[in-house]
Amino acid sequence: MAGRLVVAAALVVLPGAAAAVWATRPSAAPGPDVFAVDQVAQRYRALGADLLAGALRCAPLPPSPSPGQTERVGCEVPAGAATLTRELTSFDTVLRLRAARAAAPAPAPDSARSGGVTEAGAAFAMDQTVDGVSHLYWDTESPRPVSAAVRSGELPMAAVVALHDQRRFTGVARPSQPGEAFASPQLWQPAAVVLTDGGAGRDGVECTAVPPAPQYPGTVELVSCRSRRRAGRLRAGRRRRGVEPAPVAPAAPDGIEPGTQWIGGWADEDGADDGRRLSCYEPVGPEPARLYHDRRDRLSFGLLFGGGLPAEQLHRFRQG
Repeated sequence: MAGRLVVAAALVVLPGAAAAVWATRPSAAPGPDVFAVDQVAQRYRALGADLLAGALRCAPLPPSPSPGQTERVGCEVPAGAATLTRELTSFDTVLRLRAARAAAPAPAPDSARSGGVTEAGAAFAMDQTVDGVSHLYWDTESPRPVSAAVRSGELPMAAVVALHDQRRFTGVARPSQPGEAFASPQLWQPAAVVLTDGGAGRDGVECTAVPPAPQYPGTVELVSCRSRRRAGRLRAGRRRRGVEPAPVAPAAPDGIEPGTQWIGGWADEDGADDGRRLSCYEPVGPEPARLYHDRRDRLSFGLLFGGGLPAEQLHRFRQG
């Protein structure tokens, strides 16, 4: 074609070129790990400013959240040689949280000591079984309904409670731990018969853990209690397994005022005896009346000094 200039253009796409172009484009940044310790701590901060301080890891708890629960997370936190798992739960409504709160730790047949308090918008509860398993629970309704729980069969209850206090939860002030001076719930349970009245402290009694004394052979734990209002006092101890308890004195031995001794057994509210022994008597001379009791199944014993009460009244005091 005379007088025409024809320009031809072609675009050639080589195989693999498009793939190379897409591969060099930056990918979207991944979102934060919702189960990272810092992320979980932020979501549950209302349960303690230091709730997860030192936590090793967090992960969702099986099975899936129950109806009314929006999340269940378990976080492992070191506690000396042990590791505690904090169970954290979110609820869709305050009413769901309150329903769960009603099932929080409460006195049960195998409980040795329990305590709790509920105030506007928050609650705390604690329980320890006779076998030494401690369970703590606390919750808050604001800014959103969440709860925390921790269990341990390795640490004394006082240690579990102390670790809770370090979390700096301000929703509610926890009550005092019953029998705080008693490391063993098996020692506290029989001592509580004398030291408490319907769960409340009796006569302003103060108890202190003391070193085992030679007059109580095989003792691994010893607690001394005194009343601020009376002269009475109690020595409670727990023996090493395999050590026989002190024998109950025979009737009218030397050193005991004739006609003042009572020997028998005793039972808890469940009516069980289990070989529990009790001896009450008045020593000859100025010494106060004494009441000895023990529980072979708990390896525990107690010696109650009357503080001016005769043996008969001392026995009634213990029963009351």
